[in-house]
Amino acid sequence: MFNKVKVVHSIPGRIRLLIPSLDKFPEQMKKHEHYITTIIKLKNGIKSVEFSYLTSKILIEYDKMKLKEQDIVDWLNKIWKIIVDNEDVYQGMSVDDVEKNVKRFFEMLKSELEGR
Repeated sequence: MFNKVKVVHSIPGRIRLLIPSLDKFPEQMKKHEHYITTIIKLKNGIKSVEFSYLTSKILIEYDKMKLKEQDIVDWLNKIWKIIVDNEDVYQGMSVDDVEKNVKRFFEMLKSELEGR
């Protein structure tokens, strides 16, 4: 999802990013958005994350004293790389199977991002 992230608008403390294919995110998975938000907010300094599935954009508010625009983009790319590197865990699963395992996937990703 975060591959090829494009900065649409940025001012210190606030960045809007185009996330290709976010508009194709399965409707039944949107109720698990809090997992994605939690993962993104693991980066110290990120305050809030808002999704616009209709426009394929996310708005991230962050502490401009701790982070810069590039830090956010790098963080999202790091998350994406971990997801891609662990593709074997979820490849071939239906949306229902993925939904049943969302918490497990979240814990795996969180552990890897936290370096555990």
